[in-house]
Amino acid sequence: MSPTTSTDPSSSHEPLLDNNGDANSIDDTTVNMSTGAIAEGRITAPESSEPCPQAGLGETETRNLPSRQTTVLTRKSTYDAEKGGNYAKIPQSTDLKYELPNAVVGAVVSGLLAAVAAQLLVFFKDNSNYSGDITQQEGAIRFLLASCYAALFLSISATISSFIPIDVLGEIGFRASCQAKELGEIFDNAGTYTTRQDDLLVAFGASQQWNLMLFHWLATFYLGILALIISVLTYVSMEEPLATKIFMGGIVLFTLFPVSYFILLRPVMGK
Repeated sequence: MSPTTSTDPSSSHEPLLDNNGDANSIDDTTVNMSTGAIAEGRITAPESSEPCPQAGLGETETRNLPSRQTTVLTRKSTYDAEKGGNYAKIPQSTDLKYELPNAVVGAVVSGLLAAVAAQLLVFFKDNSNYSGDITQQEGAIRFLLASCYAALFLSISATISSFIPIDVLGEIGFRASCQAKELGEIFDNAGTYTTRQDDLLVAFGASQQWNLMLFHWLATFYLGILALIISVLTYVSMEEPLATKIFMGGIVLFTLFPVSYFILLRPVMGK
């Protein structure tokens, strides 16, 4: 309801409905909407009676008036000199920061590796990208294409396999809540439960084949990277001079050694 404005103190006012639906006269009360002041005798409006299109009602304030108790909705606004009017304050934007789970990040990386392998496969199948007689390099080219195909399919397999642990991890909370009674029995009197990380996941609802699924994803992911590196290194050995071949071979060994140790050797050695 828009405010009623009267410029003559002695003029009659339109009856307003209070909270109970009764008509009441507020001749003895003045509410100045621009300053929030209350005077006696009439209701006054701001000097500029143009509506404020962006101003919204804000907090609720209760005032004790002479005739009755009235609830007044106040608005918080600022004056914009360029636009020539009062405009409601716009709340400041909130910076939301969200990080993807590690399993989802692994799926994204596997998908990117599959895309790289597909691009390299198109490049390697073009005979114009090889120097010299192609017939003399036919065996090397076949090995190159085979390793590139292997990298492509292994990366695709790793991408698909990564969604299985994602699904299992997403259901752990639900499965644990369904077997709350059984989980309560595995804790000792001190309220502790000591176990390995893999066994903890299985106890709280992960599949019994959790380790097998994780190993399959990790194996396809690692072998896909290895096949991709082998295909690139094969092309380097076919087309680049001897110094480049030796240098790239050392780079590959330096790159793969720590990864191979932490993924393959360390779990077997148990350290």
